[in-house]
Amino acid sequence: MKKIIKRNKILSILLILTIISGLIGILFNIFINDEYKEIITKNIVLLVNNKLIDYKNLLINNISITLIIWVLGISILGIILIIPIYLFKVFILFFEAISLLINLGIKNILLILLYLLPNIINTIVFFIICYYSVTYSIYLIRHIFRNIKYNMYTITKKYLLILIISLGIITISTLLEIFILPRLNIIKF
Repeated sequence: MKKIIKRNKILSILLILTIISGLIGILFNIFINDEYKEIITKNIVLLVNNKLIDYKNLLINNISITLIIWVLGISILGIILIIPIYLFKVFILFFEAISLLINLGIKNILLILLYLLPNIINTIVFFIICYYSVTYSIYLIRHIFRNIKYNMYTITKKYLLILIISLGIITISTLLEIFILPRLNIIKF
């Protein structure tokens, strides 16, 4: 694994940015003032009790983000937007995890992880689609501007397969979040 990361600059950069974005999500939660913490606590109670979730739009949003990242990978300028979209999702995941941890305590860490499992799966999928989108954009830039010959048919076919697999996983994890986890009543306030 270390060799793969060392050889692949895009993967290395994306992993470093993921760690930084996650740390910012953690630190942001620590440094906000008490008024905002109280608002966050109220929202967490509503979220955990499934009164804040818009189920109708949850699946649409997750699929839309996947499609947006994928389509931006086809455009040459997409690299500029792909990474910030992904990093925002990482920031939100870590911010939510720390907020839950602060409000529910360390003793509930396994319940929190189970509760966040669909979001963790989605973030991993966003990482993969982001990686392939940036890679595809770089292939396009090299192919168009540097006249480097690639078998774009094979690369595009693989890129399309990544989209289909990503959409499948996103759909399953979102449906898990919508239909299964609320019925388990994992976390109670």
